[in-house]
Amino acid sequence: MNTNTDSNTTIQPVSNNEALHASQDLAAQVAATEQGMTATENYLFNDYDPKTPISVIGKRTSKLLYKTNPKTHLAAGKNSCVFLPAISGKDVESKLVELSEYLCGYLETVQDKMIRELHATGAASFSPDKVGIDSIISYLASTATVSRLSGDDIKAWFDSNMHDGLVVAFAESMSLDIEDITEEDLGRIEIVVGSYKSKFAMLASGKTVFKEEDIVSLTKAIAVCGLEEDMLGSRFAARLGNMKAKTDDMLLSL
Repeated sequence: MNTNTDSNTTIQPVSNNEALHASQDLAAQVAATEQGMTATENYLFNDYDPKTPISVIGKRTSKLLYKTNPKTHLAAGKNSCVFLPAISGKDVESKLVELSEYLCGYLETVQDKMIRELHATGAASFSPDKVGIDSIISYLASTATVSRLSGDDIKAWFDSNMHDGLVVAFAESMSLDIEDITEEDLGRIEIVVGSYKSKFAMLASGKTVFKEEDIVSLTKAIAVCGLEEDMLGSRFAARLGNMKAKTDDMLLSL
């Protein structure tokens, strides 16, 4: 029997406090990983499979998808994703001074476009208020409806910010494990999520009016995905809220 008591080989007992700290450290590491972060709170590059999407409630998913070269059958990288908070209006407001230089440059670019459009009308001159800050805001609002919020743009936003969150949410509501979900169940969920995507895309038109149950469902979807403060999410939520208010007013007038 080995009775060597050399300090280099003797196994020292672990105290209760050390065991507790080790357990807490492990729990923190697991919790951080589940939130898409390392134990040191760095953002983690997670494996991503479009067929089995993953999501973290309250965060947007930045997807890194690589196409396979048809000749070499190799991809430029490994499909991955990162979970991080959406940039909100409050984030922008808190850094308005630092951002002002870049925002002013962007607004001057918009102003130049407005000036070109005025010149194209054949006008010899124009009043300063035609290209003032209020006119620039009105111009941005009008062009946003036409181009920035096209149906395709909204669908792209939905795919990036809502698709995975809704797939996971519906799987959980059906008591399904997203890691073990069957192709049949995933197909059924994708059909439902696809209907949400189509309805959100309809918001590209200023004339769209939904039934009250659709308004409630779309508003809840924004909340479930944690997009109440997202730039487009908050805009859609406000639009749906106004739509519901008008619907309620119509019902009261009957």
